Amino acid sequence: MVRNVIVTGVTSCENRGVEALVASIAAGLHEHGETRIRVLTQTPAYDQGLLGPWGVDCAADPFVTSKSWTRHRPAETTEQANTRRDALMDEADLLVATGGDIYTSDYGVSTPYLAAPIAAQTHGVPVAMLAHSIGPFTSREDAQSWLEVAERCEVLTLRERVSQHYVQEELGLPSAKAQLTADPAFLLPPAPQERVQDFLATMGIESGEPYVCIAPSRGIARFRNLNEAAHDRALGRLIDRLVKERGIPVLLLPHVHDSRSHNDDRVLVAELARHADHPLVRAVTGPLTATDYKGLAAEAHLVITERLHAAIGALSTRTPTLAIGYSQKFLGVFADTYGDDIPLDSVHLDVDTFVADEKNTEQLLHGLQIQAMKSALTSRLPVLLERARTNFTLLPAINGEVPA
Repeated sequence: MVRNVIVTGVTSCENRGVEALVASIAAGLHEHGETRIRVLTQTPAYDQGLLGPWGVDCAADPFVTSKSWTRHRPAETTEQANTRRDALMDEADLLVATGGDIYTSDYGVSTPYLAAPIAAQTHGVPVAMLAHSIGPFTSREDAQSWLEVAERCEVLTLRERVSQHYVQEELGLPSAKAQLTADPAFLLPPAPQERVQDFLATMGIESGEPYVCIAPSRGIARFRNLNEAAHDRALGRLIDRLVKERGIPVLLLPHVHDSRSHNDDRVLVAELARHADHPLVRAVTGPLTATDYKGLAAEAHLVITERLHAAIGALSTRTPTLAIGYSQKFLGVFADTYGDDIPLDSVHLDVDTFVADEKNTEQLLHGLQIQAMKSALTSRLPVLLERARTNFTLLPAINGEVPA
């Protein structure tokens, strides 16, 4: 029997982290039974090109319409959108709510992205919230709205312990209701090594030659109300220090190819490379996919990132990784991944602190324990991979099936 699964909570695969998350979910669903997957997104035609190979069909999200992506969606009236909503629910056997960390007050989208799960529950369609970071909520109303949906979910998994503690201790969700797993993108395969080596050769890097990757975020300054120029200068100092101290190539990875310039990492890496004006600093260009970026991270000596899924791509290949973080999701994922042997403050620096004082960056780089980080990741990764798989082994029970 073919299951019809709707995947919701998707913004756009212009963010390669979204691509990594949704592609991994699609792969996990296909592994556990014959499945027809419909992904609801803000940029359906664009995402189809990236997600089509993973066996999904993309459609414009009729539950959430983002004004900033309107031109990427087919025009439709409210009546037409409502008709599509009903048709989707009528044919669905399961709704998977993803999004990583959309259920928080950080981005102002939490309540709108509950619309599809609420519609599914109203129609009697089972809902699985998979591998989320939850909160913090600044509004009790938003928290209560999420709780009401969460308590009715057949499956609810959390991708890190910080969120687990928050929903249990702060929101009062029963401990038996949510299971700790890991982000499905831990399971995403990197691009084939031959493809990665061919790409590195175009960047002037020979096989086996060490290099550092930096995945900066153009949107992080705006999100945290930081001075954008000050943030860019802090990144420039970081790049300069790496070049001087390590003397190896520094690849700048634009993990978000956003059609909205204020969040387009390609613009930022081009600016950083131009200002560095050093032959070892190279902006990575071209329409690379999430698996391509993971392949580059897998071969790197070190990865430093302001994008969480760039971090997950590196961590899941045992590459020592540092985060310049901006929310609790970084703390949770890094603490769970490195475990107790690596102090969190040795691999994570808050972006406010990063921008405010260059001495904090110096201290972070000076205290790097590359081998200890690699050993911790080698030890912990099997645990994280098994947790990530658990997201999917829980799903067959929804339909009364015995998990494989």
